[in-house]
Amino acid sequence: MFKLMLVEDEPIIREGLKYYFDWENLYFTTIIEAENGQEGIELALKERPDLIITDIRMPVLNGLDMIEQLRSQLPNSLFVILTGYSDFEYAKRAIQLGGITEYLLKPLQYDISLATIEKCSSQLLEQQQLHLHKLSIEKDLILHEQFKASDFIRSILTEENDWTTSQYIESLNIEQYSFSPFIFSYIPSTNGHRVTNKSWHATINQLMHESTCQLVENASELKLATYYWKNKMYGLILCPTNIKMNVEAWRNYINDKLQKIYKDTGIFLFLSQSEITPHLSELQQLFKLLEINLYQRYFRAENYYALITTPSTVKKKPIQLEDNEKQLILQCLQQDASKSIETLKLQFTKQLAHATPESLLAFMQELISITVRFAHKNNIQIEGIYNDRLFNLSFLDDFISLEHLINRIGEWIVQLNRDYSNTHRESDLLRDDQLFPKIEQFIIDNIDQDITLQMVAVRFFYNPSYLSRLFKQKLNKNYSLFQAEVRIKYAQNCLSDPELSVAEIGNMSGYRSYKHFVKTFKLVTNMTPTVYRKQLGLM
Repeated sequence: MFKLMLVEDEPIIREGLKYYFDWENLYFTTIIEAENGQEGIELALKERPDLIITDIRMPVLNGLDMIEQLRSQLPNSLFVILTGYSDFEYAKRAIQLGGITEYLLKPLQYDISLATIEKCSSQLLEQQQLHLHKLSIEKDLILHEQFKASDFIRSILTEENDWTTSQYIESLNIEQYSFSPFIFSYIPSTNGHRVTNKSWHATINQLMHESTCQLVENASELKLATYYWKNKMYGLILCPTNIKMNVEAWRNYINDKLQKIYKDTGIFLFLSQSEITPHLSELQQLFKLLEINLYQRYFRAENYYALITTPSTVKKKPIQLEDNEKQLILQCLQQDASKSIETLKLQFTKQLAHATPESLLAFMQELISITVRFAHKNNIQIEGIYNDRLFNLSFLDDFISLEHLINRIGEWIVQLNRDYSNTHRESDLLRDDQLFPKIEQFIIDNIDQDITLQMVAVRFFYNPSYLSRLFKQKLNKNYSLFQAEVRIKYAQNCLSDPELSVAEIGNMSGYRSYKHFVKTFKLVTNMTPTVYRKQLGLM
């Protein structure tokens, strides 16, 4: 727990001190040694020991001069001097001058010396507890401030009436700040690779921490309020009005970093940022514009690392579905969609190639409305069955490029066409022979990741509760067991490769814990992976 340094020019005395006490029982787990005061200074500054026991008379530099030089640099360290009877009066005067905790009188008497060391150990334990308590208080204060800042952003987004008088605002002299609102959006990559919330949150936090020094010379002068909701981080940079922010340098830095993050980690983060405003009253409207402006990534050549700096305020004529497109949509819905869906997707791509975020929203709203009206007209139930993200357009947050967005819309139209066809043959919407194999393939395509029911529901347009019921009704199992069976089936195929260890296969199959992998494998197959491999004749 604690670190001890012995400074003594006599090797025999140093060696004797190392074994004189049960140091581990006294909470000293590391012992370092120095032969004189000069060596003691160098070693102490490097190792920062908690307790230093030193002789007084030593060559090169004596113990008292060493303590004098170290005292200010190691304020939390305790110093104990070794002194003989001939130097006792000298030592007492040194103690009275300060900087020395205790002394050990040579030759050492075990009980008296042990009491001295126990006193030092108790003092160090007390210091440690006080330090931990201080850190706990500081952490609580930081978390409290972060909560107030987060609640402030949340209240703006939810349009609560009292957001202008929140605790966060009351804690600041808000008139002395300018504001730069922004939104980071995390979009899962097109290959299906997803990272945990903790991972992309940490990436953003580190990016903001590193980038703030680009804004002002002293980053501590800035305040940062953030709020995480689903796949977005809403933020607000507060800068004192008497300090100029180097926004251009910050934008260039962020732009380069976003590109590098994507290339290095596959984490795609898109930033929508507003110009600086001195008006607190503008924040609500700016955040709304920033939300819409996140869709600029669909229309930028450098869309994998684009940076939005100014929300669009120019009103353009909405892009609407043309009559031939509407007819083609209905044709896809009523007939064999697979034959004409590619033509329809090409039409959509041409229409939207030079759109704005606002016109994209209008276009998608009209498109979804056509499909919903078609479903209602043909008695195809969609409420409570299909995913709400389709109907409130929040699915637009899920794609990196226009190509992937249009492909997914095409899948929705094809799926609704199959529902339409099935209503003439059976009352059940589900095509068991089509849906469950698709879900199985989706899990296999992302086998090394935790694919939740919610993720599957979003991918195949279903309401999560409805999809959960389908697993139980049609397969007589829940989604967790279905996923486990898919993973174990994948693992069984891998076990036929003798070059792969069982641990490696467990990790490849999405199990971070070897123990969990073996337990699940046995649950599904009634045998362990090792026994299964033996049956294959590979062991």
